[in-house]
Amino acid sequence: LILCVFGLLQPYIESETVQGNELIFIVDTSATMLAGSPSRFDQQKIKMSELVDQAGGKPVTIIKTGQTPEIAVREERDQQTLLKNIEQLDISYEEARMDQTILFAESLVKDESTVIHIFTDALAREALAAKTDQSFVVHANEDNLVNASIRQFGLSQSDNGLRAIVQVVNESEETMKGTVSLSAGDVSKEAELELPAGEE
Repeated sequence: LILCVFGLLQPYIESETVQGNELIFIVDTSATMLAGSPSRFDQQKIKMSELVDQAGGKPVTIIKTGQTPEIAVREERDQQTLLKNIEQLDISYEEARMDQTILFAESLVKDESTVIHIFTDALAREALAAKTDQSFVVHANEDNLVNASIRQFGLSQSDNGLRAIVQVVNESEETMKGTVSLSAGDVSKEAELELPAGEE
């Protein structure tokens, strides 16, 4: 009788689980993720590992950003394999191309129960504004992004020797000053820069 009453009470143990029957991780591997100490990239890897622990065997796909999105692991259920792949993630120093990567991730979605987690340092609201058919969770830095970076660097041979072209972009919301220094052997060049917010 006591067992029947206990059963009617429908006891349960509350546990922390991740929403969604399948998870897709989009991982920003651009150089801006190295900012901070510990770096934003290392913080996000810890967060990814925690989600894998809570996934309880749900399939997880990990996609790295870059010029072309790259799948690190596809629909993996084994926790140790996933944790190993997360640990092996590294910075690619390529532009994130987040819009392109999100579209690629959406092409892998099988049904509406899939949740896409985006691990980055900053993401504009417009990137997800029109996406109402899919569940997204953004893991981004809550602080304003303060970063200037080299987007492109190139060398070309000319009659007068080598010429270098450096494209620097200010990704923060305030004007930034800095010095670009190039050196090779006995030759060195410096340029003082002052970039308004969002300028290159």
